[in-house]
Amino acid sequence: PDTSLSLPAGAYMRLKEKRPQSFEEIRGQERSVRFLSQLILREARPRDFILHGAVGSGKTSLVRINARALNCLQPSKLGSPCGGCQNCN
Repeated sequence: PDTSLSLPAGAYMRLKEKRPQSFEEIRGQERSVRFLSQLILREARPRDFILHGAVGSGKTSLVRINARALNCLQPSKLGSPCGGCQNCN
């Protein structure tokens, strides 16, 4: 965990538990969500891309959801990981 934020004891785990688990749960990043979910649905695999934004803007959540969706065998209609297939578990 990044301790440079000076979070109280246990706060990091509470924040981690509240992270969105699908593109549908992301708020305030509609353009990024649309871009990433379209890549998943088209089965496009770009070599790399850069997410830039302020602390707390959702970069890590987007990347984690995208990584899970890339490995998912049955992504949702919006490109989110299904959460139930062999690769999601």
